[in-house]
Amino acid sequence: ACVGHECDLALLEVEEEEFWGEEMTPLPMGGIPELQDAVAVAGFPQGGDNVSVTGGVVSRVDLTQYVHGAARLMAIQIDAAINPGNSGGPAIAGRSVVGVAFQNLRNSEGIGYIIPTCVVDHFLADYDATGRYVGFCSLGVRCQSTENPMLRASLRMPPSSAPSGVLISHVRPKGAAAGVLRSGDVLLEFDGTPI
Repeated sequence: ACVGHECDLALLEVEEEEFWGEEMTPLPMGGIPELQDAVAVAGFPQGGDNVSVTGGVVSRVDLTQYVHGAARLMAIQIDAAINPGNSGGPAIAGRSVVGVAFQNLRNSEGIGYIIPTCVVDHFLADYDATGRYVGFCSLGVRCQSTENPMLRASLRMPPSSAPSGVLISHVRPKGAAAGVLRSGDVLLEFDGTPI
């Protein structure tokens, strides 16, 4: 019914009511889990016909390159095995869905990624409002974290116990930020919200 290539999500329609079987109670959507929170991922990876559940912990929450759509969006890194066939399966923490399994880091073990519910919610809100996926807005910039103490010193930023701000490393000539931001700028807040 709807595909969001940028965020690697699709909304499917089921034609046969028998698919749903007996009455089911959907799990609630949760927020972004904390680092080291336990997460279980369900799916149908290669090598079997039955559902498989694998578990791990949250290792990182960060902007990540989405392989399918080539966008950098929020993602949750977990150490559970996410293999071909797990994509699209729910990631569950406690009794809530915290995301959708979608990719792993090639040539590595124990590095999988899930799409967080904030990205899923945006995708669904687009569909509810317009009947299609509209997408995420973009400033048209590439940026770099300023958590490295040496980088902060070279930019004349005060030392910080918590990462704050990003260094603008590239501005697309026709992007939304062209003429407003330039390479070398440090962005500390956006519309009053600290970065």
